[in-house]
Amino acid sequence: MTSTAAAVIGGVDTHADTHHAAVLLMHGGRVADAEFPATAAGYAQLLLWLRGFGRLHAVGVEGTGSYGAGLARHLHAAGVRVVGIPTRRPLVSVSQSIGVPSASALNTRSSSCCMGADDM
Repeated sequence: MTSTAAAVIGGVDTHADTHHAAVLLMHGGRVADAEFPATAAGYAQLLLWLRGFGRLHAVGVEGTGSYGAGLARHLHAAGVRVVGIPTRRPLVSVSQSIGVPSASALNTRSSSCCMGADDM
């Protein structure tokens, strides 16, 4: 039996204490976003939340070498394709200055990275 669930990708903006996640349809369109604690329990909640929206194709994680390292390890151990998203502070600063939430910039980078970039 084949799954008819929509393919989705996740994007995560990582911080010291919290991670902000967004889920996107595979071919565009933001579905939802939420914030999770940057703890082992928070990683598990984030993954369960992402998988609740469909077949999880990949997750773009910002800061895989710093704040996102623990989350990236957790997702990888759970069999999720993890794609490192380069931290581009100028893009975030520009998006914030024109009134676009940084999550939108992250969504764009997540989509691009998950659709064609190398895995972490």
